Amino acid sequence: MNNLFLFTGEHVFDLQEKLKSWKEAFLKKYGEGGLEEYSESTDPDLRKLITMLQTESFLSEKRMVIIHGIPPSADQKIPSDLDPLLNCLEDLPETTIAVFINPKPDQRTSAFKKIASLSETLKFP
Repeated sequence: MNNLFLFTGEHVFDLQEKLKSWKEAFLKKYGEGGLEEYSESTDPDLRKLITMLQTESFLSEKRMVIIHGIPPSADQKIPSDLDPLLNCLEDLPETTIAVFINPKPDQRTSAFKKIASLSETLKFP
């Protein structure tokens, strides 16, 4: 089973509804202890995100990490080097589910290409 997902597309309402249903299903099955959210715009420290992704959950059987703003959109500035994050995705614990969310990612970037190649992409056109 794939544990990496990319939600993208300009129909933001449908994207948010799908995310909401996934969060509700996760909370119902595993409880609040395993749900984490990260937003590049409010916390640009990628080390924190990498730690979230690599650390197995001890409060829940599984961990879901929802990542807003990565891969970046064309008008978005990412101050940090994304390579350490992209490298950690290849060895994600089976107990971690990572959901990357950006309605309009810049598909020309290496970050988008790497995440798209490793994840199951859900498009909301």
